[in-house]
Amino acid sequence: MIPTHNDNIEQVTSFIKWVKDELNEEIPIHFSRFHPDYKLQNVDATTPETLQKAREVALKFGMKYVYLGNIRLYEDTYCPKCNEILIKRHGFFVSDYKVTKDKKCPNCGEKINIVGEFRG
Repeated sequence: MIPTHNDNIEQVTSFIKWVKDELNEEIPIHFSRFHPDYKLQNVDATTPETLQKAREVALKFGMKYVYLGNIRLYEDTYCPKCNEILIKRHGFFVSDYKVTKDKKCPNCGEKINIVGEFRG
């Protein structure tokens, strides 16, 4: 999300509606923090509050997997039913993985839409 370019809450809401209506609520959505580097140095970094607001809107629309990037906040995978942390991440590394072999939340039994298997 780039401030003054695509961080308007109406734009974000429109995008979320499109994903839910045209794809489905289980499609992961990633909102990434912009840092002023390389050729776009005249724009401020995205605020954590802007990213958190986008995440809140997506969750209110029923999106099940919403992540924030380039910020150490909401990079983990949560169970959409009970909010248990299922996959704990630190950057690109997984530090804890709780999804069961049959791809369910061990806390409430919710089916978790995930591809692949953890080989930690």
